Amino acid sequence: MKVVSTLVVSLAIISIAFGAAPKVRVDFYVMSKCPDAAEYVTDFYESVVLATGVADIMEMTMNYIATVDPQQPSGFDSKHGQTEVWGDIYELCVENMYNETWFDFSYCMYSNYDNIPTVSQNCAASLGMNFANVKQCVSSNLGKQLMTQSINVTDSLGWNPRPGSPTVYANNQCIYGYPPCQSLDPSSDAVVQFICGLYTGTKPPGCSDK
Repeated sequence: MKVVSTLVVSLAIISIAFGAAPKVRVDFYVMSKCPDAAEYVTDFYESVVLATGVADIMEMTMNYIATVDPQQPSGFDSKHGQTEVWGDIYELCVENMYNETWFDFSYCMYSNYDNIPTVSQNCAASLGMNFANVKQCVSSNLGKQLMTQSINVTDSLGWNPRPGSPTVYANNQCIYGYPPCQSLDPSSDAVVQFICGLYTGTKPPGCSDK
């Protein structure tokens, strides 16, 4: 028993020594067909997510700026119409179903935002996702539940008027959006350095690449 206990303690020390630490939470609030959101998300992916090791120190979420409206075909309304609502729900279903690659899907969608939601099938195929299952989620009660929950999360921010698209938080600090938020440009090293500064563990190489 003493040997086992010593091993457990040793593994715990090794874990701490190599930088086990809480991930930086990054929360996006967007509209899927918003040009500004598309630019931000694609820049964020290319400059932050792809920076060596930085994706591993983040926990990302994406929620949507919309309203519940039973009079609309989808049951929701959004600034850029029903195609945007369906795009939001596709992204939510993929986030719910594919924990490891959902942001890659979102990047693909925002890279082709004019063609949302049609492009969702190509994006899913490019990532080896089962599009039939995703589509089933979108048209099911689960899709509606995910969208309703997402709107509630956005509304819980308490913005009045509602937040702009995009609005982005890192560990509850608003790094992009309407004042009093900062306006950190993800295409520069500003966002990478901010996120790396929040991370209390061993910094990945991407924190010093730029």
